Amino acid sequence: MAAEAVLQSGEELLDKLLKRFNGEKYLDFEDEVIIGLFSSIVKKSKSLIVLANEGSLIGTEAVMRSIFEARIYLIFILQKHTRERTKAYSLSAKIQIYKQTELMQKKLTAEAMKQLGVTIEELERAKPTDYDKIRNEYLELTKRFEKVRENKSKPGTFHEKTGDKTGEKWYKAGGDFNNFQDLCFELGYIAEYVIVFKTWSTEVHSRDAKRVFNFASQSDLDFSTEGIYSWIISFVGEASLMIAKKYNVPYTKIISKPNFIASQIQR
Repeated sequence: MAAEAVLQSGEELLDKLLKRFNGEKYLDFEDEVIIGLFSSIVKKSKSLIVLANEGSLIGTEAVMRSIFEARIYLIFILQKHTRERTKAYSLSAKIQIYKQTELMQKKLTAEAMKQLGVTIEELERAKPTDYDKIRNEYLELTKRFEKVRENKSKPGTFHEKTGDKTGEKWYKAGGDFNNFQDLCFELGYIAEYVIVFKTWSTEVHSRDAKRVFNFASQSDLDFSTEGIYSWIISFVGEASLMIAKKYNVPYTKIISKPNFIASQIQR
């Protein structure tokens, strides 16, 4: 099967990279983010193949949505300003860990923590100790690429740059995009975003419960086994080529013609 061949080739490429870096021992933050995103695409695609081979399609949209995001992030990071973008991604992840841990500390009762098997001390240790430094570095990094915007209420004056205070929109580093949709548009993936990513998002957020009953008929290409195989070829094949080029690693491209929207969308 073409999808399994592409996946195997991607797994071999990932293995070569990890051997080069002695597992994950010598990865700096840039390589950690890039190889981490690639690893996520490969490993989640492997899970998709297992589900598709068994005909278990319900829930696959959540995995495909996650892979699609990782793919867009990888393309964006490798496009330019790679060092700054991987740094922003890494800092954003630490900020989110801090915020999530803080939320748990505030919301979880002693009984709830007991049931989860965690203590206040363990939660505290999970938080980055240098949070203020991380947040300030992140703000400065996202502020650096922020566009200067005119203050419409006071012509001739401009708003002060603030950076991304949410800690979530790391792609403002080197791009100044407001959301994931803007990012997809800039990279030339807006058609896939509108046609399929939004559909997967609808399923993930349970906004179309009745559609679950249509899985058996496989009337929708994006939820058929062939559709999933085609997306795997697209996801893993494209990511593998980028990674092989980035790290100058020999990679055998698996030639295939997926009969799905993944190969039909014009960019």
